[in-house]
Amino acid sequence: MNIDLTNEMETAGRAYAMLAEAVQAAAQAAEELAQAKFGLERERASMIVAGLVEAKNEATREAYLRERLSSMYTGLAMAEREARGTRYHVEMAQLEVDRVRLRVRLMELAAGQERQTA
Repeated sequence: MNIDLTNEMETAGRAYAMLAEAVQAAAQAAEELAQAKFGLERERASMIVAGLVEAKNEATREAYLRERLSSMYTGLAMAEREARGTRYHVEMAQLEVDRVRLRVRLMELAAGQERQTA
């Protein structure tokens, strides 16, 4: 078996670079999600403390807050969707790294067998 080590090293390098980029994007998305959650919770608490929510029961209070803060809830949903998407890309990049590592390992084993039979 002829092993093109240069090609395999380039493939591995690309796979690890894709993984690094995906992890960085996921970290950024996680930070944006945390900020969206914090901003929404801060605004909810502010409205309640200021007495802007006059609902007597939890369900009515929640409905009122969701209506008044609908744009923040939409932003939160978008941040959650982005975070899920970036986690998917991390998983796909990790699968590519694992695939390349397996390919290199199989090539090593094949080369070892060739040396033993030669």
